[in-house]
Amino acid sequence: MNQFNKLFGDRKWVIYHIALLVGFAMGTIVPIATTYMTQLQTSSVWIGIISSSFFLTMALGSIYLVRTINGKDVSMIIIFGLVMTAICSIIFPFVLSTITWLVLMSLMGVGISFNLVGVQTVMHSLTQADSKALVSGVYSLFFACGFVISAISGPIIYDWNNWMPFFIASFALLVTSWFIYLKLKGAIIVPHNQKRDVFTRVKLPLYGAFVYGFIETTVIALYPMYLLMRGIEITMIGFAFGVFVFGGVLGTIPVTYLADRIGREKCYGLTVAISVLSIIGIMTFTSFTGILIFSFITGFAVGPLYALSLALTVQDLKNDELSSGTALFTFTYGIGSAAGPILSAIAIQLFGVNHLFTVSLLFFLLLFIQLTLTQLTIKKKAEQITG
Repeated sequence: MNQFNKLFGDRKWVIYHIALLVGFAMGTIVPIATTYMTQLQTSSVWIGIISSSFFLTMALGSIYLVRTINGKDVSMIIIFGLVMTAICSIIFPFVLSTITWLVLMSLMGVGISFNLVGVQTVMHSLTQADSKALVSGVYSLFFACGFVISAISGPIIYDWNNWMPFFIASFALLVTSWFIYLKLKGAIIVPHNQKRDVFTRVKLPLYGAFVYGFIETTVIALYPMYLLMRGIEITMIGFAFGVFVFGGVLGTIPVTYLADRIGREKCYGLTVAISVLSIIGIMTFTSFTGILIFSFITGFAVGPLYALSLALTVQDLKNDELSSGTALFTFTYGIGSAAGPILSAIAIQLFGVNHLFTVSLLFFLLLFIQLTLTQLTIKKKAEQITG
């Protein structure tokens, strides 16, 4: 019962349901928008730029929220952002201009950023130190479940009616706004920023957030295009994408639970190593069956990285530093997410469709090297102290 209260008490259950709905909306809007633009013969570079704009403005919006309105309740601003995103989603399938798509996607990124920073700050302020990874994991699980549902249902609905998925995503965001108004109004307060140097203390997990965002949005934004270019039917695209997300769903809770028990850093290094190997597998095996198998393994390994990176970012921060830590996390995650589609699209343009994950692999290798060097440094310092 005590463990249940740690995970779901203090209105954390409300936060999880918000994650489910926002995850559903994000899992619908970006991939379906990619499919829509691809079928209209939009160039892969433009698709990458438009998809990246969502995450770039999400990064910028998170910093704006913390720097300009700290110390205040931001629930109404979050609601405004979600409603704005819902309206933009409705408009998106009825325009044909790449510039208009870019503006709409950018506004949606800002709207979502307000939700992520505010809600995650409240979540960690209500979470005990010994369960931060697991609570982050449950949050990520609900978010990913929303992705799974939308990944499977979105393309099927799109095949029947190409604007209906955008309307359903908008409805989910409007329900989220109503839920926040009823359950969290007056509770989402961004504390005053004490201007402490938070960044230098959490650089490693922030880079992890960047890498996670990079590969996640590469999959979300470009996997549909990748599969279409390989001749996969639209109805099967959702299944292939769903396998990746389903792997993340299955991996998140056991890995984050283990992290709180044996050490978050150890689990972090292990998941990064498995991610490297599984990405190599995706790039090596080009059959649809091989893609499905290694997509599942990659999802299982990559999925927990968001929760682990978030837990490592906030675990040593004071309560009045949580908003800064969460904003930095969202910012670096957003920058990685913005870079993912455009750099991966350029790689496809230059080297061919089989190089969708080449840049992601390079960033994961750098993260693994950085983790290894950090652990060796810590071990050396410990030996000097004990020696």
